[in-house]
Amino acid sequence: MAVYFDHRLKTDSQGINTDVSWYSGSPHLAVNTYSDASGGAVHLYMEEGEQLLNVQLQRSCQATSSAWHPNKKIIAVGWDNGELLVWNSVDGELFEGLPLHKTPITVLEWSSNGTRLTSGDKSGVVMVWKADSKGRLQQNPLHQHHVQEPLNKILCKPIPPQDPATDISQLAKAAVSGDESALDMFNWKKSGKSNSIKMGGSPFGASESLTFYLGGASGGVYFVGESGQCTQIFTADGPVLKLLFYEEKNVLITVTENLILTQHAILPEGDAKEILKVKMSGKGDNPTVIWAGKGILATATGEGAVRMWDLDNEDNYILSLDGHNSYDPNENIMCISYSQEKGMLAGGTNMGDIALWKWSPPIGGKKVEGELKWKLQAPATVEGSIRQVEWGSSKNLLAVNTIANVFMLSEHTMSSGYKDQTAVVQYGPSSLSIEMFATGQHHDLKTEIQVKGIYTTKDALALWNGRRVITYDYAQDKASIKAAGTFTTEAMEVCLYEQNVYCIEPGKVQVRTHQGTVKQVLNFNEVEGQPASIDVCANYLVIATSNGIVRVYDLSRREAKAHSQPKNLSEVIPGFGGIVSCKCNCNGTKVSLMVRMHDGHVDPKLYFWDVETDTVTFFNFESGRGEQDDYPPEQIEGLEVDTNDAERGKTQAAKDIAGRTPTSHHWDHTEPKLIICQATVLASAFEKKEKEEKKTHSLSKSMDEGPVEVMVVSLFSTPENGTLIQDSFPMPEQFQALLGVEVPYYYFVKKSYKVTSETLKNDEELPENVVKAEGASPRLVARKTMRDFVGLEKSDKNTKDAMLNFSFYLTIGNMDEAFKAIKLIKSESVWENMAKMCVKSRRLDVASVCLGNMGNARGAKALREAMKEPELDAKVAVLAMQLGLKEDAERLLKNCKRYDLLNEFYQSTGQWKKALETAETYDRIHLRTTYYNYAKHLETNGELSEAIPNFEKSDTHRFEVPRMLFEEPDALEQYISRHKDRALHKWWAQYMESTGEMETALQYYENAQDYLSLVRVYCYCGNMEKAAEICNETGDKAACYHLGRQFENQDQIKEAIHFFQRAQAFGNAIRLCKEHGYEDQLMNLALLGRPEDMMEAARYYEQKHGSQDKAVMLYHKAGNFSKALDLSFRAKQFGALQLISGELDERADPELLQRCGDFFLENGQYDKAVDLLAIGKKYWEALKICMDQHVEINEDLAEKLTPDKDEPGIDTMERIKILEAIAEVCMHQGGYHLATKKFTQAGNKIKAMKALLKSGDTEKIVFFAGVSRQKEIYVMAANYLQSLDWRKDPEIMKNIIGFYTKGRALDSLAGFYDACAMVEIDEYQNYDKALGALGEAYKCLSKAKMSDEIMQEEKLSHLKNKMALIKKFVTARRAYQDNPEEAVKQCQVLLEEQGLDSAVRVGDVYGLMIEHYARRERWKAAQAAMEEMRMRIPSVNMAYYVNIRTIEAVYRALDMPLPKTITSTAINGYGGGEEDGEIVEEEVVDQINYGDDLSQKSRGMSKEKAELDMTILDSQKPAKYYTEENQANDDKEKILHDEPEVLSKPRIFLLNLSWYGLSLMFLLLSVEVVPAQVHALVGDAAKGRWLGGMIAGGAAVTFFLSPCIGMASDRLTLQIGKRRPIMIIGTTGLCIGLIGMALSASHIKISRGTNSTSVNGTCYRDLVEHRCKPYYNGTTHLHTHRIHNGNPSSLLVSGSGNAVDLDPEPPGDLALYIIFYLLVTAMFATINVPYNALIADKSNSSQRGFNSGVMGCMILLGNVSGAAVGTCFTEIGVIGAYATAISVVIISVCVTVFTTTENPGKVVNEPVGCFAIFCGFWQPLKEHDFRWVFITRFLMQQGVSTVTGFLEYWVSDMIQLPFCWNAARTVAFILLPLLFSASVGSVIMGVVSDRIGKRKIIVIIAAVMMSISCTALTFVNGENAFWMAFVIAFFFGMGLGTFQSIDFALVMDVLPDEKDKAKDIAVWHQALVLPNAIATPTGGIILDYFESVDCTIGLGYIILFAVTAFYFLLSAIFVTKIKRAN
Repeated sequence: MAVYFDHRLKTDSQGINTDVSWYSGSPHLAVNTYSDASGGAVHLYMEEGEQLLNVQLQRSCQATSSAWHPNKKIIAVGWDNGELLVWNSVDGELFEGLPLHKTPITVLEWSSNGTRLTSGDKSGVVMVWKADSKGRLQQNPLHQHHVQEPLNKILCKPIPPQDPATDISQLAKAAVSGDESALDMFNWKKSGKSNSIKMGGSPFGASESLTFYLGGASGGVYFVGESGQCTQIFTADGPVLKLLFYEEKNVLITVTENLILTQHAILPEGDAKEILKVKMSGKGDNPTVIWAGKGILATATGEGAVRMWDLDNEDNYILSLDGHNSYDPNENIMCISYSQEKGMLAGGTNMGDIALWKWSPPIGGKKVEGELKWKLQAPATVEGSIRQVEWGSSKNLLAVNTIANVFMLSEHTMSSGYKDQTAVVQYGPSSLSIEMFATGQHHDLKTEIQVKGIYTTKDALALWNGRRVITYDYAQDKASIKAAGTFTTEAMEVCLYEQNVYCIEPGKVQVRTHQGTVKQVLNFNEVEGQPASIDVCANYLVIATSNGIVRVYDLSRREAKAHSQPKNLSEVIPGFGGIVSCKCNCNGTKVSLMVRMHDGHVDPKLYFWDVETDTVTFFNFESGRGEQDDYPPEQIEGLEVDTNDAERGKTQAAKDIAGRTPTSHHWDHTEPKLIICQATVLASAFEKKEKEEKKTHSLSKSMDEGPVEVMVVSLFSTPENGTLIQDSFPMPEQFQALLGVEVPYYYFVKKSYKVTSETLKNDEELPENVVKAEGASPRLVARKTMRDFVGLEKSDKNTKDAMLNFSFYLTIGNMDEAFKAIKLIKSESVWENMAKMCVKSRRLDVASVCLGNMGNARGAKALREAMKEPELDAKVAVLAMQLGLKEDAERLLKNCKRYDLLNEFYQSTGQWKKALETAETYDRIHLRTTYYNYAKHLETNGELSEAIPNFEKSDTHRFEVPRMLFEEPDALEQYISRHKDRALHKWWAQYMESTGEMETALQYYENAQDYLSLVRVYCYCGNMEKAAEICNETGDKAACYHLGRQFENQDQIKEAIHFFQRAQAFGNAIRLCKEHGYEDQLMNLALLGRPEDMMEAARYYEQKHGSQDKAVMLYHKAGNFSKALDLSFRAKQFGALQLISGELDERADPELLQRCGDFFLENGQYDKAVDLLAIGKKYWEALKICMDQHVEINEDLAEKLTPDKDEPGIDTMERIKILEAIAEVCMHQGGYHLATKKFTQAGNKIKAMKALLKSGDTEKIVFFAGVSRQKEIYVMAANYLQSLDWRKDPEIMKNIIGFYTKGRALDSLAGFYDACAMVEIDEYQNYDKALGALGEAYKCLSKAKMSDEIMQEEKLSHLKNKMALIKKFVTARRAYQDNPEEAVKQCQVLLEEQGLDSAVRVGDVYGLMIEHYARRERWKAAQAAMEEMRMRIPSVNMAYYVNIRTIEAVYRALDMPLPKTITSTAINGYGGGEEDGEIVEEEVVDQINYGDDLSQKSRGMSKEKAELDMTILDSQKPAKYYTEENQANDDKEKILHDEPEVLSKPRIFLLNLSWYGLSLMFLLLSVEVVPAQVHALVGDAAKGRWLGGMIAGGAAVTFFLSPCIGMASDRLTLQIGKRRPIMIIGTTGLCIGLIGMALSASHIKISRGTNSTSVNGTCYRDLVEHRCKPYYNGTTHLHTHRIHNGNPSSLLVSGSGNAVDLDPEPPGDLALYIIFYLLVTAMFATINVPYNALIADKSNSSQRGFNSGVMGCMILLGNVSGAAVGTCFTEIGVIGAYATAISVVIISVCVTVFTTTENPGKVVNEPVGCFAIFCGFWQPLKEHDFRWVFITRFLMQQGVSTVTGFLEYWVSDMIQLPFCWNAARTVAFILLPLLFSASVGSVIMGVVSDRIGKRKIIVIIAAVMMSISCTALTFVNGENAFWMAFVIAFFFGMGLGTFQSIDFALVMDVLPDEKDKAKDIAVWHQALVLPNAIATPTGGIILDYFESVDCTIGLGYIILFAVTAFYFLLSAIFVTKIKRAN
């Protein structure tokens, strides 16, 4: 409770006070006064109203304006005559400005640091003055303007918030560590270091605001900039009343005198853009508009309320005076002011009251209405009607101006004191209320000082105000009070003891008499500090100092003597800052202290100094525990598990008070261990608790009202047991503060309020704490009985001591001592009190004893039953209910969240509103029951109308309301008529029917839609026509049936049949038809009816001659096939017989099946006969018919002929015979696959294989051989495969080798290897591979176990001989390079070998010799060799072995004619072309495992390619020929050793982190920076072509460089690995290139916006003119129809949406820029290729999807970050953008390189030539799946490159830019949703693809999504295009992220060769590179060409996006071609 001391200022009594204003620092108030006699003056006043003299601010005219300097005691005053004076209060100097203003100065304002002063006058003249440090103005103003209207208001724009990047603390740390850039930032005096430091500014943000806003009397609002320019930024709708600036949103708020409020966004250049205009409510001549907190506007218009507008939450509400009785209903609020520091809104009223609202939002952020966040306080009062209130100064004083007087108000907390049943409370500045509880007397005391402190004893009272102390004595009978003495002293705190007055004074405590005589001085030195707190309890005095020294004195003697040694708390309390208050107990053994920490906050711990043991303990109100129990939270949770009820009770008591801090503490004056504290909630602790707890939230609202703000806590403090909670309870609402304690009472200060005389006239009974208008003293003190003493207030001392001891021992858990303390007490009330204690202590064991002693049997029973509840608090709540402690019961049930019991409790106590709220919020399972009980309660009370809605909510109204209103039929009928409930209407209709009121009954039956009852009543009334009408209209079955029965009873048979049919009672209708001969309807009814109805009709037709066909049909439909067939045979109904037999199954009668089968056999329908025989299990008969009559066995028939395994009567052997018989028949019929199946089922796999071999299905033969695993089948399969053209299919060759190996047919395998060797020699002349094949043949044959060993030896000898001959020839060919002559000699020797023809082609030997002779020009020798070869091979075609040119050269050299036998149809062993002579290439994939690196041959290849292949072959070692067994072993070893380890998720993220940096760099440069630089360098018309050309060049570099990088990476053999070193080199080169790009084109500026018309946040431009200008040489005559607003000048908006403005100096060097761009492209590829391979190396197959998803996520996160940086491109510029990219790339690559381990590189292949590398590099594309993955990725990237490359130009040319952004920023914002959705989709879909194992379908969906998005973009343009593009970008991003998550996983699934992983991934990487070379240039050409065709509709962009959509669609189609993917 606070009181405001008011000081009336000594102003001119003859004049008026026109204005008051505060200095922001120390309390200085300026008051402007004026009188006709003395003129105008400005007076300055101090804190308590003292006027500063010698202030020379007086003139004969009135002061019209004034302004305090922001930092110094300097005030500027403007006068009515135009004078401008500046008074320096510190120096006492007056400065006069030049008299340049000729009219009254109406506005004055200092800049934020006081270096500028702006003045404005009534004529509109504005001047800006420069001021020095003493406030002196320069002789002439810096700037002067004339705005042509009177000026009303001025506002200095606040300093913008500091940039976090230039945080002073961080820069200081960097500077200390040696950061030169940080040092330069501090050295702002050094010129030329930074372009951002301007005109004395600081590098740490704007140090001073030099801009102002002015408001004029005609509504003009003007902006005065730093450079002095003055421009009108807008015009308001009337004279400007107020200017406010909303810093958080950079918004200027203008309020006019007619209360029109506008909001304008302030643009960087000072311009304003209107964003809101509203008409404010209210009326009045001089409204006041101010800020009342962050984003809250308060308006006072002379009404009885303040109107509030929350701009942030868009909430409007009012603050009225209705919440407090102290205000008059007729009071109006004239003015308002808000204190930010106090959170207090003050409003001055016309009746002299100052209304005060305290900002008090609910703790924990609970959402409430706006007005509930303000609490109305008791008012302060002054004389007169208030016209101005102002908060100000550093002490938050309030100035009140009533025109006649000015008051200065300071807030003071009302003082109070209590001791020995005497309480004194201050209720006014000089008014005291005194309560004598011992005698019951009340006194009112008025003093002559404004009281700042009170201390009372039972005999005396002391008051003081800091300068004077007054003491009073109470009379012996307490009936009167008299003054005892007064003296002057600067006492800060005073205490009384007997006749001594103890005063705290500076450096000492003086002991005085009541008259002020000093009796003793207690001195404190500087080390001890100044005395800060003092207290007396019993005979002991405690004093605490500012430095933490505590002394205790014994006052029982004549002088104060030290009771103990001083204690220094600063040494034992961590973070000690000072002592707030200290208290001593009654025996001087304990001192309690509240402490302030060094940060200024009060410590939540209450400290206790034990004087005897000299120890300090504490009780922590934040945790609710004493030091002995104050464990960390995690330990407390563990302790709570296995504790007894007593410990759980302690824990719960601690939770009840936790999260608080003490505000006052009081010891009992007679009990040394009892202390009482008042504790308030800690908002921070409560919010933390809220976050940790999992609360149940309501579906509509929360019942949790938050913590109790103030609690009273009583504690027991002893040395043995520490400090424990005795009791705690919330502060009662009617009490203000805790005053003291004296067993058995607590003493409280009550809240007071004021009433007016009008209220008193009504003779109402008023509370005692009412302050009456005439000044009668209120009774402001109340006492509350302690919980343990309720009913024992007047008991004797022994009883009180016993109860207190019982409470103490119960608290510490010593039950023996507790019961000893009360063993002699027999009073039931005492036992009841003790039972109530158990509610707080939760001691149910003690409670049961107490209840027994009370004789409360019902309570004991309830407690025993409650023990079944699991929660302790629920059990205690039951006890509380039995003892009448309703509040405790409610709190306990809420605490344990037993809302069901809480609901029952509320119901039992009649708190129905709370019961319903609890049920709705937390106990919804009992909600309907609660409504029902409440309705019954209301019914009991006779409140029937209120009971009905609750019965309805409980869903019991259908029977409860009729029961309740049964005695009131009219009310009941009205209720039923109002409601639409059909059940009620039906019930009422039945009731009316029972009473005979048929018409009413019919009406309500109709309302209930009870058609049966309607028909029934109509039939009863004889109205059959109406009944029939209802049945026909509604079709109600029951109604129709009833009506049918009625018609039947009346013999109206046709009508009866009709309604039986409508009722679907076909049995009744059939019965009537049979009985009355209606055969025409009988058949139809039977077919519509149930099977039973059909059977009944069938029996009727069966007996009727000539109707057997109908009977057969009905039997058939009814499912009685036997009867139907029997009747068909008898009636010879063959057509029906065929129809029925087709539906027979195994459930049919076998005889019936046999009979039907015989019938079909007789009629030649063999297939049907077989089918029926199969169903009838006559398998052999059926098979015989199939064989004899050639009935084809299909899959279905074969299954029918196959017996089940468990079929009775057929054993396993019989079943096998049947299966084999089926197979034989199928073989006979050519059904080989079906025969294979049946042979397999029969277990005869050999025959099954033979059947399959006859089918010729190679794929199934291979599969069957693989699953059969029988030697014979393996051999059979291999023999079959060898009959195929295995030479052209390597897969067949592989299977042949595998099957022979598995079938152990090594001799056959040897023969196959021999055949392979011959193929290699005859077709490819590859003797090396032939030699390898023969080696394998030799190994196989030597291992074979042939029956004829001699033959085996002969074959081995033959193979060995062949190998020897071939080896000689190979050796000769290899030796030819080094020693040709020796090689030729070896060939000559070889020709003499026997059997050479069987091993080596003789022509090849001669060919080598002839070529050698020709090269040596030994023509005759060559010709002789030819002749010798012709003789040895008579029919030889010489050109087949020797190059035709060589032959021609030989014959030409010898001058001989070319023989006719030599033709050129086959050259060098390769066949010629077809008829047209072209070379026909036929690929033969050579992947026989004995081969080496060459994987393809071509029969029609050129000589050059043949020589190239020979060169490669000659340079390689002989290849090893692998068997399938070798291959399997190798594969197993590879799996064991080469499969990468499974990485943890953090390692995967670190592995992929480099993608983040590279992607950020790529997007930032490609989308933002490079287009802007190219645009600046080449201009608008050529931007597309140049950008496309550059990107194409970069792509070409990457295209040729990537193969070499990939090969080099695979072959690198460094110890640190083969990927990372190349990445480091690439990163270094990349940074160099980026620096070069930045410096070679850095002189461009990107403007912040566009030169366009701005409306509602969108920049409107003539887009047609903007697009078309470059194509029409800047002319606009073709587009005059698009002139904006009819103004031709609107076409002059120049520049593109990029808003790129060139510096005066050249923008850069284009050639140098392109060179560095190509370097960056090359280095990017250098990083990319090994990095992709590194990821593939480290990717386990089970993690490929996740790895790919993380890669995609990192790429997209990098893109998001790049886009985010792009939004700041206009601020950071080119250099900043490149610096950001370089930094992020270096960091991310380093993290990946240094956190990823890599095995040392191994030699993969021998080095080969560069050209061979490049050709071999593209070999993977010949693999089917890899090729389609490449094409799919190529098309996808083609689309992405087309979009991204020209996105910025599209934004600039096709859409209206929002918020006047430039195109670069707009693109960045469009990319944000795209990249966000892509990032999310990337990781999710990567994991999903691993889970579901289907990647292709996901890629197809992604491509289709992207295609749809691009198609949509073709239709987007104009005003709302940005927002449409925003949405489309999100959808496109979903597709892009999904694709990227699968892309890398897909390629890893189809990599052709594991050892060439980097090379293969580099090939795949070309799918990213090539589109840049194709798509971007192509897109540039498309864009420029079609834009030139028709730029008015943006045709270029439409075509561009359509082409892009086509790319994505093709990609989706081609994904389906991929076969091998997980």
